[in-house]
Amino acid sequence: MAPATARPSGIALSEDGSAVILHFPASSDDEWAVPPVAGAWRPATLTMGEGGRLLDLEVAAGSEGDGGLDIEVSPWLGGTVRQVSVRVQPWRSARGSLARLMIPRRGAGYEITYPSGNQ
Repeated sequence: MAPATARPSGIALSEDGSAVILHFPASSDDEWAVPPVAGAWRPATLTMGEGGRLLDLEVAAGSEGDGGLDIEVSPWLGGTVRQVSVRVQPWRSARGSLARLMIPRRGAGYEITYPSGNQ
């Protein structure tokens, strides 16, 4: 089964600047994000363009039975593309839909510089 697709409704930096936080639309009954359970990190594949541009993120299916998710963040503008394995932290709304997704800005062999504040 192919992963579901999504586009974030907003992008922000964590207070300390160490993570990019993708925000997803929620209905009026589904606004409040529930903090993740400790250790609730999920494996994902991050696709980056030149200059550290965050293009796409494919989150693996979870143990809760939910499917994977392919998130298009910004369009490819040409040039070199590479992929890196990362771990992301999902935040769920009170009803269980994805409300936020936290991605470390830096890791082994990568640094997200756009769209996250450096450019």
